[in-house]
Amino acid sequence: MTKHYRMIPRVRPEAGYREIFSALGTGHDPKFIAAFAEVLRSSLSLESAPILTPSGRAALYYLFLAVPLRRVYLPAYTCWVVAEAAELAGKKIHLLDIAYPGLHIKPSEIERIRFKPGIVVATHQFGYPEDAAAIRNILDETSFMIVEDCAGAMFSRYQNKPVGLTGDAAIFSFEEGKLWTLGRGGALAVKDKALRFQIQNIMKRTCTPGTSRINLFRLIKRRFLTHLFVYNLLLRMYLRFYPPTEGIHEFSRELTEDYTRTFSSYQARLGLIMEPRIKEIARRKRELFEYYYRATADIAGIRRVEALPQSEVCPMRFPILVPPENKLAIYSRMKSLGIDLGFSFSYFLGNEKQCPGAARMAKECLNLPVYSEINLPIARNIVNLMGSCMSDMS
Repeated sequence: MTKHYRMIPRVRPEAGYREIFSALGTGHDPKFIAAFAEVLRSSLSLESAPILTPSGRAALYYLFLAVPLRRVYLPAYTCWVVAEAAELAGKKIHLLDIAYPGLHIKPSEIERIRFKPGIVVATHQFGYPEDAAAIRNILDETSFMIVEDCAGAMFSRYQNKPVGLTGDAAIFSFEEGKLWTLGRGGALAVKDKALRFQIQNIMKRTCTPGTSRINLFRLIKRRFLTHLFVYNLLLRMYLRFYPPTEGIHEFSRELTEDYTRTFSSYQARLGLIMEPRIKEIARRKRELFEYYYRATADIAGIRRVEALPQSEVCPMRFPILVPPENKLAIYSRMKSLGIDLGFSFSYFLGNEKQCPGAARMAKECLNLPVYSEINLPIARNIVNLMGSCMSDMS
């Protein structure tokens, strides 16, 4: 029997109230920061402990700032904050189209930049691995830097290797919708020791020293707002005045707290508290991905986003592609059944003529909820509701 829900949120923080309050009660202690960085090194199989940063976008910003290469190459289908970080660092942005219905950059796009040195951001979008090694093989140039954007791909693997190990650097995020949920914060892994030292010096001059608990309080607020009853009420109110998705934001012209607020010992303590169950969260998200991928295969009107062969996806989103003319109707119908589908991303960077794959992905993409509180019975029900919805659309 198919069950209707009060309202399942599109995203929900993985950190629980008990974990957050436990971290808040420990007091400020800088040793937690070094300890958490070491846990990340071990958990993510990194060569050395990463630099902890105010956010994922800040990790990119400080890396861009320290590297003299002028050009930054981004997939045209990516989060707007990546482009913002590049602009704030004074870089010239060049956009590369994706291989629709996949999320990876088209190889022909890498071929055309072979003789134009710059920083290439290889984004493992929503947890779908990008082939960073193939990008390096095509470029075959020491005048390029490859940065793996693993913000939404922690614990994804490609060709039996964790993402984040192939490029010259990798960034991770602990934002509210990510797997290791610390409210805000990011991590930057850099292989070059001199570059790492340079970035740390820039951050010392730029970031505001502090012991703030604010990000954990934000996390408590987010947990409360995504409680099923509260979320249902707030979503109804929100949709009376706003559309169900936001477009690209206006870029900041100055450094905000997302770039300057120091990663706090309270965030690090929460990361340490969550560590014993983080692999289980990742396992459950992979399990959801595998179920959704199989179960949506036969739903008429839905196209799955293609992962590269030999990918092991630990998803931040489970994107599905639907006819753009029916997209809002599908969203509304699923909302009436108690499922708030995500829209990440409903925009793309650049223009449709230059980046048709990214444009098409933005027009067609919706997301099924993927967080560890969604168990397999709930996921089965979501898929059943999705099948009924698509049948009604035909």
